[in-house]
Amino acid sequence: MKLDFMVIFSKYTAKYKDKYEPQLKHLLSYLEPVKAYWDRQTQRDQQILIGVAAITGVMLVILIISMAVGFKNNLKSDYTLMAEQRIDAQIIAKQYKDLLHTTPNDFSSVNSDRIKGDAKQIMQGEAEVIFADNTLTVKQQNVKFDLAVQFLDQLRRSYGLFPDRLRITRAAQAGYVTLSVSFSDVEQ
Repeated sequence: MKLDFMVIFSKYTAKYKDKYEPQLKHLLSYLEPVKAYWDRQTQRDQQILIGVAAITGVMLVILIISMAVGFKNNLKSDYTLMAEQRIDAQIIAKQYKDLLHTTPNDFSSVNSDRIKGDAKQIMQGEAEVIFADNTLTVKQQNVKFDLAVQFLDQLRRSYGLFPDRLRITRAAQAGYVTLSVSFSDVEQ
């Protein structure tokens, strides 16, 4: 078996030697100045160059490994964040599906000052509340996502308001969003 392998190997090397020998000679001609430089160095200088090359090689390997580990950690973090957001979205979807089964209550009348007070209390910030042409629009920037959902739930429970247009945009800071919600046919 070993003899067969050697015969096959020698056939392939002979085939490729003829094919790539000109390119190999051309490459070796470029390396002649490097070989001449190496031969001119003393043994001590050659050992220093070998040490520097070894240290550089080890540093390059360490850099590649650390980059791979960092990339893996970033992927794991992104996957975890996406899984959390998917779970949050499923919970919110279930909550809004459950809204279809709610019974009508006696709701408070809509008052823009009371809405501003609710927004300030729940979302912990000044919201822009616009009431025009029987349309109520509430806008809030940099609010925690869970507080925005609580505010929407408060509007549903207190005033019987269900959003006609809802836009939640992720903010730069993790866990924060920009909320823009409109309610049509609102009587004051």
